[in-house]
Amino acid sequence: MHLMLPRRNVLIFHGGALGDFVLTWPLAVALGRLYPQSRIFYVTASQKGKLAEQALGVESVDVESGWHGLYSDEMILSPAELKLLASAHTIALFTPRQADPVVGRLLQLNPETKVLSLHPPMGEKLNGPAAGFILDQLASDVVLHTAMRQILKSIADRGLAARHQPESICLHPGSGGVDKCWPLDRFIELARHLQSERLPLCWVIGEVERERLSTKEMQRLEQVGSIIEPATLTDLLRHILSARLWVGNDSGPTHLAGIMAVPTIALFGPTDPNIWKPLGPKVHALRQEPIERLPVDEVWSCCRALL
Repeated sequence: MHLMLPRRNVLIFHGGALGDFVLTWPLAVALGRLYPQSRIFYVTASQKGKLAEQALGVESVDVESGWHGLYSDEMILSPAELKLLASAHTIALFTPRQADPVVGRLLQLNPETKVLSLHPPMGEKLNGPAAGFILDQLASDVVLHTAMRQILKSIADRGLAARHQPESICLHPGSGGVDKCWPLDRFIELARHLQSERLPLCWVIGEVERERLSTKEMQRLEQVGSIIEPATLTDLLRHILSARLWVGNDSGPTHLAGIMAVPTIALFGPTDPNIWKPLGPKVHALRQEPIERLPVDEVWSCCRALL
């Protein structure tokens, strides 16, 4: 049985990694524009939700607070979750194809809602930009498809952020895959070139890099710049917004920098920038495969053009 409540909310369910999450933001913005009287909620991991709140002005619900019941046949959900579902007029569900039964459960709980079953681009064979893969899935909804296409154009022209006063050059030497990482020696050589600009230089290090880099390697980084380890994704966003330039591998933080209109140099190896280049107006993609072949001089030349 579903609760009869005014349907004023839009829910977006997302369970992927940071870069994949950022690719869904144009849809969230488009839904907000289409339904200005509605509240837009991301149902996702807590840190990602807080990031979206800060960057987009939406609201969020922690998916770990009990929403797992939606992914079982019993559909055991708390009264608060049932109430939120019942008050939704539109639900966007980013889910792997094998999880499609969730759509039926959502409709069982709220038969009047419009459910958009969307497949994230991860693991798909793509022939064009990843954001376009999401857009193409909305083709049957002409109004929403048009709204998202307009938002993508706006992001390409202006990005999403009202920039803070830029302060430093940020280098992010990590990524989820080792084969996507430009060698640390190359990053350090680039940092020595950047020191000639006499601008504050920092290394942005996450949990993956902290585990992957040795104590000696961390000490080498400290010799050419300060090390920043954001405690949360909102802390990461704060550092990104203060960057004069961001240089990083194909990674979630690099996608975040791009969409927030920070001048961004994205370094690619095995992944194709024609598909995975970050969204945003000031993104420059450089690629060599393997990535070890990407010369420092090429990256340094691009940096000088942007500073």
